Amino acid sequence: MSLLRHFLFTCCVLLASYKFADGLTCYQCTSCNSPFKPDGITQVSSNDAKASCWKTTTRNVGTARGISTDCKAGDVAGVGKWCCNTNLCNGAISTTSSIFVISAIATVVFVMFI
Repeated sequence: MSLLRHFLFTCCVLLASYKFADGLTCYQCTSCNSPFKPDGITQVSSNDAKASCWKTTTRNVGTARGISTDCKAGDVAGVGKWCCNTNLCNGAISTTSSIFVISAIATVVFVMFI
């Protein structure tokens, strides 16, 4: 049974890291539309392992999006910079990646305690 656990754990790790294998793609715009609609927005990619998508919001200027290798998040009352590491994650809020990660972790924990 131990071999099966290790196999399933390895599969979960590989599936969770699959999106990072081909690099990272992010939206890039300086005066992004609000609410955000990705139609016609430039997409940029990086193969750098340190790359992160980012989104900044300011009260008077609006929202900007891009890609960086040194993203530092900060948030004060909904104004700030957010960083993320999945493809096009700096667009509209998506729960797909979170659900996938939570499911993978739950599966691993379940298998480890069987």
